[in-house]
Amino acid sequence: MDKDTKESLLNKNVSDQMDNQFFAQQFEVTQKGDINLNNDDFPPPQDDKTHKIQEEKQLTIPEIMEQASALEQHAVQEFPFNSKDSKAQIGRDSNLVYAPQNLKLIQFWSLNGRKDVNSIEIQENVHEIKVTDYFIIAQVTDQDKRAYFIYDAFSLKYLGKAESARNIMIEAKSTKDLLIISDSRGIINTISINDKSRITYIQRKSIDVSLEKRDAEA
Repeated sequence: MDKDTKESLLNKNVSDQMDNQFFAQQFEVTQKGDINLNNDDFPPPQDDKTHKIQEEKQLTIPEIMEQASALEQHAVQEFPFNSKDSKAQIGRDSNLVYAPQNLKLIQFWSLNGRKDVNSIEIQENVHEIKVTDYFIIAQVTDQDKRAYFIYDAFSLKYLGKAESARNIMIEAKSTKDLLIISDSRGIINTISINDKSRITYIQRKSIDVSLEKRDAEA
């Protein structure tokens, strides 16, 4: 037998022994003759729960963004506000300023804490509410007449009221000493407020909305 043949047989013998040893490690024969698998080499199959958890750990960026959006929507849904029954505005300190129907008050809902943090009792039905950087304006029915009740946006102090006829408040803008309110009939209410946070002057000016519309169309 030549040298190459001897080496070939020797290598084959060693390889067979290694295969037999590896195969033997996969099984365990008990005294009763039972054969058990070696769990170290053959781990048990994953159950559905474990497989699901591993899948959740491998989310793509769009999937992560989608889950974050779902959580955000869930947080918003915790706010006890129905747009059909209440009026709401974004106020200071990430608060929603809203007026629940038939409760005759203004409430402040914290978007961060997701809870009511303050309230103003009005004792009148609130029809509309607007918020500026300095003031909170509630349009209410006062002694069978509609009026604007004006509050300080910082201290929530009542500053006074201004007649609003029966027109619906549309928009409110202000500086720290001047408040301008426009309504559905095109009337501009200019309200001056002095250093003591008191209303000192009210001016109502009517604007010809139809004339403005014709000018815009022209």
